[in-house]
Amino acid sequence: MRSMGAGLDLRNQVASKIVANVLKSGRIAHAYLLRGPSASIKEALAFEFAAGLLCDHPAPDGSACGTCYSCKEVAKRAHPDLYVIQKEGSAIRIKRSHEVLREALSRPFHSRRKVFILQDAEEMTDEASNALLKLVEEPPSYVVFILTTGNASKIPETIISRCQVIPCRQLPAPHEDREALMERGKEAERLLREILESSPVEEAVKYAKTEPAERLNLVSLLETAVYQRIGRRVESGFDRDWSADEDTKGDYRALTALVRAKDRLSGNVNAFLTFSILFMELNRSFRLVDIKGKTT
Repeated sequence: MRSMGAGLDLRNQVASKIVANVLKSGRIAHAYLLRGPSASIKEALAFEFAAGLLCDHPAPDGSACGTCYSCKEVAKRAHPDLYVIQKEGSAIRIKRSHEVLREALSRPFHSRRKVFILQDAEEMTDEASNALLKLVEEPPSYVVFILTTGNASKIPETIISRCQVIPCRQLPAPHEDREALMERGKEAERLLREILESSPVEEAVKYAKTEPAERLNLVSLLETAVYQRIGRRVESGFDRDWSADEDTKGDYRALTALVRAKDRLSGNVNAFLTFSILFMELNRSFRLVDIKGKTT
């Protein structure tokens, strides 16, 4: 994405690169979930994504031109085919879902698509979630949903399973020490090698015995290792369609599994079961990849 690329740390370059590759490929899914903490790029990236989807004159790589009518109107949050749904008070209620349904069933006014950005999707009431699920299951061909969340564990699995999940990382603090980050990166690589070279069940037994904070740190370290894998391809000019590249698909599946594991651990789901599922999924995701962390 043109306007998001500069100044992003490597962790969020990956999320931005995934969105850029989706736009470049032209193979647009009906629903995406941008998942990350409040101090992340997920909200800004959602609107950048919307601009690319609605742009009147996209660049050859699919990114938004930034100068056309649609890009300017998205920047002002005033595009006639862009709908932003936010919570009212403490929740997103069924009334808003009915509004989304009504708008989704009418054709786009200006662009080829209608884009719905649903912010803080975890705040949907049960009634709103059920109404959204019906739309996400069988949306009109011109509709794209972009959901954002800071707590995916509160979103029904039936909705998440119909979304392509794009994890966004927390932005680094200004004082974050570069050497400490590099050391953490090495630790993350070592941990990933250990997981992939060992029995998933034995590793699950070991890590399930740790303290809750240590469990979440473990998942964060594994996320760092996977981001570094993708990051190496980003830095080397990787620009193929992420949905068609086998290595990247494996990394993407791993990130999705890590997102779900972190949410389950935060929700006090059984740690042994969570780690068993996670470690088996990591092994499946990387079964054709050099476990020493080398990339092609």
